[in-house]
Amino acid sequence: MPANYSYTKTSDGFHVIITPASNIQNKNIRSRITQQTDYGINGGFFYPISTTTPPTQGLSIAVTPNNTHDIKANAKENSRGTAFIFTESNKTKIGITRTSSVTDLKKQMGTAIKYKSIISGGSLSLKNEEDVWLKELKEIENFDLNGTLRYTESIGRTGLGFKVVNNIWQVYLVVHENATLKQLRNYFIKQDCFEAILLDGGGSSGIQVKNSAGTMVKYEQTRYIYNMVKLINIT
Repeated sequence: MPANYSYTKTSDGFHVIITPASNIQNKNIRSRITQQTDYGINGGFFYPISTTTPPTQGLSIAVTPNNTHDIKANAKENSRGTAFIFTESNKTKIGITRTSSVTDLKKQMGTAIKYKSIISGGSLSLKNEEDVWLKELKEIENFDLNGTLRYTESIGRTGLGFKVVNNIWQVYLVVHENATLKQLRNYFIKQDCFEAILLDGGGSSGIQVKNSAGTMVKYEQTRYIYNMVKLINIT
């Protein structure tokens, strides 16, 4: 069994990778996940072209220390749910906030923080009531609930959440092949995650990872995606 992550598929269909925050980073791939050797899940929003042509334009923040792309959360600079991995006192941690750009994030959190990766999507607002969450998605983040997010439809869903266990920032990378956005959010709530974001869904949802038996688990549709959240150490 790998020492740096665990993988399970729950009885209600959630693919779940749990790993320390120090073991994930954004990777801009512009391909299908299964064309990569990395393990992980799909990333944030982007402008899709086709099932055979790599996307050229991201619509969410996707940053690594040596590879900065899409420094705004989207073209209109809406403030959207963003996960940021950083080091503090020689410990790797993760936080989630709403931000419109990397510049805005650094204004909020301070420029002294060393950021390892920044990945945006949309807020799941685990601490708010459901009606408040939906209102903010529409009015603050400017999502079309019936269009972009297809809120009530059961489709591919992807999310990233975290909680602190024994002073270790643990990340939950979650994919479901056919769920509503509410069901995705409720999964993180049931796991007592501190906060979570949604990542691109529908034809973008995907995962590639080995389970404890050493069998490769792959799920994705045909879409070429822009970026993924990858595991750094898979042993």
